[in-house]
Amino acid sequence: MKKKILIIEDDNEIYESLKLTCLRLSDDCEIVRAKNGKEGLKTLEKERSDIHFIMLDYQMPVMNGLDTLKEIRKKDRAIKIFMMSGTGDIEEQAKEYGADRFISKPFPNDFYEILKKTLNEK
Repeated sequence: MKKKILIIEDDNEIYESLKLTCLRLSDDCEIVRAKNGKEGLKTLEKERSDIHFIMLDYQMPVMNGLDTLKEIRKKDRAIKIFMMSGTGDIEEQAKEYGADRFISKPFPNDFYEILKKTLNEK
């Protein structure tokens, strides 16, 4: 059974880059996209049992990443979540709200190793 990764990202270029990277790092994954936090919560509600982990952008229209993270954590403390942002000043808040990792944009050198390890976890 393929692992589903939910990417909540409004920027098409970043989404495509993340999608291609995930597919290159693991042939055992399927990508699901949401373009904002509200859409991400709906997707998660429908497909939660199948979602392996979430990559969540901070700055999005409709509902930002921190608000989305708070809502997810109210219902699910176990799912792994990577918060991504070009704004480093939200790292502490992201961790406080329950992000497992904070990934800065542009992506750091060790991002691909972190992602590969996460994709290959059981």
